[in-house]
Amino acid sequence: FRSEFCIFRANLYIKANEYEECVSYLDKNESIIRDKESMLEDKLYCFKKLNKNDDAFKCIMELLKSYPENGDYFDALEEITPKENIVQELLKIKDQYKSHYAHVRALEIMDANDERFKGLLAEHLKPLMMKGAPATYMTIEEFSKEKLEIAIE
Repeated sequence: FRSEFCIFRANLYIKANEYEECVSYLDKNESIIRDKESMLEDKLYCFKKLNKNDDAFKCIMELLKSYPENGDYFDALEEITPKENIVQELLKIKDQYKSHYAHVRALEIMDANDERFKGLLAEHLKPLMMKGAPATYMTIEEFSKEKLEIAIE
């Protein structure tokens, strides 16, 4: 019960826009909070509101350890990461956590002329084609026409 109460109280701090207090409260009570994901999500929200991107990044990485396919975490990552660094971060996550979401998202964002694009695309598509996965197209439907043409090659 104490664990749930701590998360509830943290949410009250958030609703009152008291983000520093929320983080401090969660840090102080971390040892009794069982729902670590909710705690990290609350801290992430607060860090984003406080523009503490380094701390937010650490929360995202912790969350991705448990849920490497959660699109919300990738949305948060894209919010706090400079555009010129996002592809590199996604590729690190792809390798570190074996995240298919990170792989596809990197392909979506990456320029088709990037030297890594064709290799990453082949790495993504070949296993799906060998399996005969009907959802293969779903993973590339957001690609630009230029990227789709490269996929057809």
